[in-house]
Amino acid sequence: GIDVQSTPRDYSFCAHAINSKEPLIIENACKDDRFYDNPLTEQGVIFYAGVPLFTSNGYALGTLCTIDSSPKKLSKSQIEHLKKLAIQTVRLFELRRKKIELDILNDQLDQKNELLLQTQKINNLGSWEMDIETRKTTWNDEIIYQIHDVPTNFDNSKAEKFYHPKCKEIVNKAISECIDKKEPFNLVCRMVTAKDKLKWVRTTGRKVGDKIIGSLQDISTLTHSEFRFKSILEGTNSGTWEWNIETGETIFNERWAEIIGYTLEELTPININ
Repeated sequence: GIDVQSTPRDYSFCAHAINSKEPLIIENACKDDRFYDNPLTEQGVIFYAGVPLFTSNGYALGTLCTIDSSPKKLSKSQIEHLKKLAIQTVRLFELRRKKIELDILNDQLDQKNELLLQTQKINNLGSWEMDIETRKTTWNDEIIYQIHDVPTNFDNSKAEKFYHPKCKEIVNKAISECIDKKEPFNLVCRMVTAKDKLKWVRTTGRKVGDKIIGSLQDISTLTHSEFRFKSILEGTNSGTWEWNIETGETIFNERWAEIIGYTLEELTPININ
């Protein structure tokens, strides 16, 4: 063998091999006008057989080569085997590259999933899905069990009973229309948990294939804050208005209409754009 681990491209045999799509066979470098005075020949590289390595996109990666310190002559079968070995080498390189890319994507996916989980926890939001044929519902997150105040081994086929009687019919109707008409739903409902706690929840759902995919969020704190805010406004006899930035639609309350000398009917939703 030789001591060097790599060779400069200036006099590398492989630099010649990579410029061709066919194998480069040098049976005796000492008798080859291109390599008789090559530094590698002087170090004992007499025989060389190299096959260029091309990717599926046609990019040259390098060569697969074999060398010896004495003259050699390869048979057609040996050359074909060398070609097949080169193809297999390229496949291994590409497989390695794809694995690295997949690992990067998996890392990114893990980070996004972790961010999603943290976001769900912060917002008391969990996901669920229903098999349309069997009507079997699966709770995908521990958060939903926590919202219902039940253990994680709870039989959620009985989850419907937690909805307030006035909301139960609304939810069932929304699910039916989602199945039959593919209409998504976004409902705010009341429910009574296993610990007899009254909670406000937002439930959403949409049809995806043979399932309904949805979410359940505990919005009790937000709802209570909203009720409290409205109570304060009513207690101070203040006029209020709401403006939808996207549509430009504006809605006024009765006190606002009274302050500016109009009736509420005269201030029906208008567009201020």
